[in-house]
Amino acid sequence: MGRACAPAREHLRRLRLVLALIKRGYPLAAIRELVDAWVANRSLGDVLGFEEALEKPFAAERPRRFTLEQLQRLFADDDGSGLARSIELGILTADGDGFIAPLPSLLDVGAELVEAGAPLHTILDASAEIRAASEQLGRVFVKLFVESVWEPFVAAGQPADGWTRVTETLNPPRRGTSLRARRSMVSRPVVLVGPSC
Repeated sequence: MGRACAPAREHLRRLRLVLALIKRGYPLAAIRELVDAWVANRSLGDVLGFEEALEKPFAAERPRRFTLEQLQRLFADDDGSGLARSIELGILTADGDGFIAPLPSLLDVGAELVEAGAPLHTILDASAEIRAASEQLGRVFVKLFVESVWEPFVAAGQPADGWTRVTETLNPPRRGTSLRARRSMVSRPVVLVGPSC
């Protein structure tokens, strides 16, 4: 008789958990995900880690506000066409009497290049090319992830022990691998256009 009661007690425990979560205002979809994770012995980190891994690469840099005067100091030779092109490319967005740089590091790099003697219009042209290439690269990586990691994971029934691998695949590479790869990608064209001996 004790064996028959064990599943009933477990079921009752789950029902109490569900009711407690409903009272706290959790949506049913979230409750189901948490209970399924609990039953499968997945950690809360496995459940939340996947969403965090999706958002993490895109939340690294905070937008920064600039006044017109600050931009004029950074790009003193601009006749206004550079500002207009920066807005067109999404490097800056107008915000009342100022401007927001969604990725201020792009503006910082541009200012450094102008200071080094590069013409602003050339930097903005390069920025447009880099953006197009980055979007294409992003599409390639998303396709690779979906076809090689996500679809096989879903086809396997989203096993509990697979969430960690899926989440880790989304996280940026560790130990400088990404930086070394980027340096390698940049150095190849530099070698091609460098001085000939």
